[in-house]
Amino acid sequence: MFSFILYIVVFLALTVTAHGSRCLKCLNRNGDTCEGESVSCKGESQCFVISEYSNMGGQVHHSIAKGCAEGIPCGSTSYVNNKMVLIRDNVQCCSGDNCNTNNYYMPPDNGKPGGKVCSDCFKGNSSTECIGDQTMVCKHEEDKCFTYIGQLTNPEGVEVKFSNNGCMSPSICKHGFDLVIGFQDISSSGIHCLQ
Repeated sequence: MFSFILYIVVFLALTVTAHGSRCLKCLNRNGDTCEGESVSCKGESQCFVISEYSNMGGQVHHSIAKGCAEGIPCGSTSYVNNKMVLIRDNVQCCSGDNCNTNNYYMPPDNGKPGGKVCSDCFKGNSSTECIGDQTMVCKHEEDKCFTYIGQLTNPEGVEVKFSNNGCMSPSICKHGFDLVIGFQDISSSGIHCLQ
């Protein structure tokens, strides 16, 4: 009898583990909320909420995404920054089925210049390398210099072509447009982080 009960307990534990957790999944590229549908996650994933603040040439947007946090840098705030573009992403994670009910949240920006010095350049409507003589001091010591040449859609769905250089958090270097939720890459060679 004991072995039968043990068998049932192990079977139920394996079934729950194989099933993984459930998280709300949604994306609003131009707003503070999204409701989402409940989806099954692979393995024992946490759930995430990514809040994004973007300011591109004076146009400010909020974006939000929710989903399963497989490989997402939980508890982080990431930056893309130069004279024309500022993108801040805040990633919050939680455990438990459909726990990611929170809406847009952006903590205060406590970054103080004191890090690496990078080229600061922005060329609108351009598909050539951005070369400029201006520089900027990154907000954090671990930030990296980056280059981007390509075309994307902004949070309003408008296609924008440009090239730019500036400072970027290592997590965006690693995850690229998986973390930048308000802007969707149409054609580029990707975000290139420089050593």
